[in-house]
Amino acid sequence: MIENRIINPHCLHETGKKLEDLGWRGWDCVHIIGLPTHSVALEWLRINANIWIEIYRNQSGFGYIIQNATTGTTIREIEDDAFYPSPKDATDKALERVLCEILIEKHD
Repeated sequence: MIENRIINPHCLHETGKKLEDLGWRGWDCVHIIGLPTHSVALEWLRINANIWIEIYRNQSGFGYIIQNATTGTTIREIEDDAFYPSPKDATDKALERVLCEILIEKHD
């Protein structure tokens, strides 16, 4: 039998609150304690903000790139010195960056 080692697939509390501020409303079947899963948050951003977040791995760890979901145009370049120990950490950081920087810029 395969051991389940998933720690927590949900967004950080701060990320969940920012998504709610932008209009996300949770669905009982995909979230607990009011926080969306990463997959729901990523899908919400793709559909509602036209943002695609890609998580990748190289020798240094996990990174992310943020793109326009329709055209694939890069919104934020890869940061060569910003790598994370897990895909969850990279996803958390990418969501934080989108919600704290990119969407704020779009609304200014």
